[in-house]
Amino acid sequence: MQVKLTANCIYLAERVDVLSLACLVDQSNLLLNQYAITDQIVAKTGDNFCTELVEAFMAIAESSLFWFTLESGDASGYTATWEAHTPNKAIEFHELKSLVHIFSHIVDAKSSYTKEHSDGVANLARFLGECLELPEESCEMLELAGLLHD
Repeated sequence: MQVKLTANCIYLAERVDVLSLACLVDQSNLLLNQYAITDQIVAKTGDNFCTELVEAFMAIAESSLFWFTLESGDASGYTATWEAHTPNKAIEFHELKSLVHIFSHIVDAKSSYTKEHSDGVANLARFLGECLELPEESCEMLELAGLLHD
């Protein structure tokens, strides 16, 4: 359930971002378009978005500061600051594979049609690599690519 909620949160954030960007492309004022964006999100409550996520979004969307933050690109500044203070760290292959599995489950959780789709693609890609007698490292990379293909 947690993966599905997380995937739904990412999907909602992605939709808000796309709708916001559409307003900014034509030089519109994002603040003037906030109700058009929130109306589109609310209209998809239940079908596309979990009710509690939409309620949380609507609570933060009431603030003009939220919309100004989207418009100004402050989030990029926060990310750059965080990256500047976080040392690079090598990870083991099994850790990378676990991380990739998390991403693939998030993507697959967006729809009942794609449930476990990435695992199937990954397994088939690895099997084909093994049938072609590719080196183990290549088969592992095919598996990761299958998990991330969407």
